[in-house]
Amino acid sequence: MESAVGIATKVSKLHKSFDSLIPVQEARRILGKAMKLPIVPENISLDQAAGRMVISDFFAQESSPGFPRSAMDGYAVRSADIENASLEHPVRIRVGGDILIGEVPHRAGKDATCMKIPTGGYVPEPFDAVIPVERATLDGEDIIAIERLKPGSNIDPEGSDYRKGEVLIRKGTILRSKDIIAIASQGKQNVRVLKKIRIGIVSTGNEITPVGGHLEPGARYDSNSWGIMAALGETGQFTATNYGIAKDTRDETESLIKRVFKENDLVITTGGTSAGEKDYVYRAASDMSPGIQFHGLKVKPGMPALFALNANKGMIGLPGPSVSAMMLLYDLFMPEMLSTLGATGIPIQMKYSLARDLRLSRGRLNLVPVSLSMEARKACPLTGGSGALGRLPRANGYIALEGDVDVLREGAEVWVRPFSPLPM
Repeated sequence: MESAVGIATKVSKLHKSFDSLIPVQEARRILGKAMKLPIVPENISLDQAAGRMVISDFFAQESSPGFPRSAMDGYAVRSADIENASLEHPVRIRVGGDILIGEVPHRAGKDATCMKIPTGGYVPEPFDAVIPVERATLDGEDIIAIERLKPGSNIDPEGSDYRKGEVLIRKGTILRSKDIIAIASQGKQNVRVLKKIRIGIVSTGNEITPVGGHLEPGARYDSNSWGIMAALGETGQFTATNYGIAKDTRDETESLIKRVFKENDLVITTGGTSAGEKDYVYRAASDMSPGIQFHGLKVKPGMPALFALNANKGMIGLPGPSVSAMMLLYDLFMPEMLSTLGATGIPIQMKYSLARDLRLSRGRLNLVPVSLSMEARKACPLTGGSGALGRLPRANGYIALEGDVDVLREGAEVWVRPFSPLPM
């Protein structure tokens, strides 16, 4: 019979990877230096550009507006003609005609009186102001002005929005409708963006069954790979491929991971990162060069996560429990992946107050899904184990709290993050 000392020695060896966990902030620093992703440009049409990241600054091709433009419906006038206008001394001006939208009118000449003009109409010389239609009284073929206007009043000067050659969209911007409308306004049908990063996903474990297969007692479906693919797809910067399930043997795990490395820019695995007898992902990572960059985080859930390098390609090892895997993907790995690619913007956060007391794990970053009450501005923590997947569809976001106290009391203000790393 094996001695207690022998058993203790084996347990110690199995858990040696977690003798010194590192803070999540330190993991961010390591990822920022170690993670490498290929920056390759491609030109795509505007109808495919939503959600893609521009890889270089986009410059204005023409100034906007490209001509002096009326800011409202009214009458184009010479400010000098109405410099003495007042309610007591109204000024009568003959209307010389209409300026049509989209028309480039001829110079009105020195003797021009005024012209009716729509919002966005070209203001020709010598007119230098526009009387709003609601502030002018039409009397036959004349208007009656009752106030003076400074030169430039109610006119958008040429280039007042932006000038030719000005940066219109910054490098690293993830394109949304507000950006695409600006690109289209320059007459461009195509835009230069980042070519999508290829990511291969591997699930591990004897208990994992492909979605759609027959579920044996004690087994569970491979939901993680589908959730990870969806999360990556939502960012617009990655194309993910599911390579299936590696059973708990070293040869099968290492063989599949090697294949995925050959065909992709980054590998993401789930399961097999703990220090158990049947956990082979971290063992495969140990054989890589330069190998494991970190293994074990001061976080709850998701402590046994790892990141390794195989030459210049990275491997993210997520824990097997679904909540652990997804929370770390949202909060740590995807933000760092986007940062590596040069994505810019401001992270989205919303301030709420806790709907009830929340017990925290001391000394760790606590990642907790929450359901929100928009009217009351309350965030209700959805607590449970790392495999309590039902929390995720009920959640509207999550909170990330350092375990500085044992309990955060009801009413405490917290920042809620969306289940997405995309910035504003």
